[in-house]
Amino acid sequence: MKFYYLAFFFFLFFNSFAQKNIKHLPKLSSELDFDKLKGSPTINKFSEVEAVKVVYDLKKDSLYFINANIYDYHFSFCVRYLGYKKDKKHFDHKNYNTVKNRDYLMATINRFRNNNLFTLEFSVADNITVEQIVFLYDKIIEKFNLSGYFKIFVNTNNMRDKCQSNLNIPTIDADEIYDGQIFQSLHQNSTYGFLKFVDVDSLMNFKKLTKKDIIVVNNIPEMIPPVSGLITSDFQTPLSHLTILCQNRNTPMMAFKNVWHDSLFRSLENKPVYLKVFDNKFIIKESNVDLVNNYWHDKEKKSKPIKLTVNTKLKSVLPISKISNRSVSNVGSKAANFGHLFRLKDELNLKIKIPENAFVIPFYYYEKHIESNDIKKLINELSIHKEEYLEQGILQKYLENIRSLIINSKIDSLLIKEVESQVKKSNFYRIRFRSSTNAEDLVGFNGAGLYDSKTGHLHCPEKSFESAI
Repeated sequence: MKFYYLAFFFFLFFNSFAQKNIKHLPKLSSELDFDKLKGSPTINKFSEVEAVKVVYDLKKDSLYFINANIYDYHFSFCVRYLGYKKDKKHFDHKNYNTVKNRDYLMATINRFRNNNLFTLEFSVADNITVEQIVFLYDKIIEKFNLSGYFKIFVNTNNMRDKCQSNLNIPTIDADEIYDGQIFQSLHQNSTYGFLKFVDVDSLMNFKKLTKKDIIVVNNIPEMIPPVSGLITSDFQTPLSHLTILCQNRNTPMMAFKNVWHDSLFRSLENKPVYLKVFDNKFIIKESNVDLVNNYWHDKEKKSKPIKLTVNTKLKSVLPISKISNRSVSNVGSKAANFGHLFRLKDELNLKIKIPENAFVIPFYYYEKHIESNDIKKLINELSIHKEEYLEQGILQKYLENIRSLIINSKIDSLLIKEVESQVKKSNFYRIRFRSSTNAEDLVGFNGAGLYDSKTGHLHCPEKSFESAI
């Protein structure tokens, strides 16, 4: 008996040692080879998936299956093992943005054991050509001897277009992969709360929900109030609005098919529970009221407010070319980031599409609007009496009144003239107005879903710029 224990221990030790020391393999000949290199995907879109990254060195005509436990990104391997000398910005531009004269072709092999499936996935930022996809696919298949289906993962519309142009390689999209799963991890975290089942159609009108509730919904809601955790019956894309919202709030989120009728979840309905969502599994179990209250007491005690700054000295509408990532306090984070992207496009000669003739309305005009229409004093009053109004159940009504006054108060005619002047410089008459505040797209808070976007038309009174703004 001792021999078996020692042999098993030696195998585990050897396998662990191999994972930490083998930097790459030139081919995958066995299950053991895959296990030596496998790790988690860079972005967890699916559950129960293992990944191995692949780099093909075009100049050396060499293929490398990379150890994901040593190199978390393709760039890391190229720098630390292949000796690439330039920085990440240059690397990305040369090997993702451009098509000709690349140094490397790169992809990730994802394995879905439950489906006996391997997928070859390219970065969503990769402008790789059909010919390069076929070339890399053939090179990998030559060196890949594991049994199972091997398909190109269609992860963008761009990739779908390429796959429809006589690719002659088996493909698969997200819906087909989701079809074989019952669980999807969307945001990994743990929490305590009270498990509530809420029909998706009544979610936003469900008056009794609190931030201490972990909610189960029978579909995908457009919006959720602040809650302790979210469990949906339908799968999501990793960049869905709801997923980003939960990531923003650091709310544990998962999808579990048939959760609405599942006996385990129903047995915990309206009870205090502990929920933890991992990459490829979850834990949910009954807790007690004291643990829930203690958890939230500690959480609120540790939370730190994000300090916002505002500068109203900028008093004119400006084209996006005049805005940079240092303009957040003047025009908000979304516009500032957009201005930064606009500049990067020129600096790096990026072949990307950016909305033409964009311009920015600074905070000055918002401040002027709420001051001249006596709205600011209502906002100041709200900031003082927020908790009191919340307890009285009148907070929503108060907010509705403020929003109504903002919408129905007349906009400064000088602002409209400035906007029209910017529009007339272009060949476009239909303009999409989007929010940009100092309370969104921040580190630690993205503000997903806080605001609507509206369209105005220069020559259409029913869709005036004033109405859109």
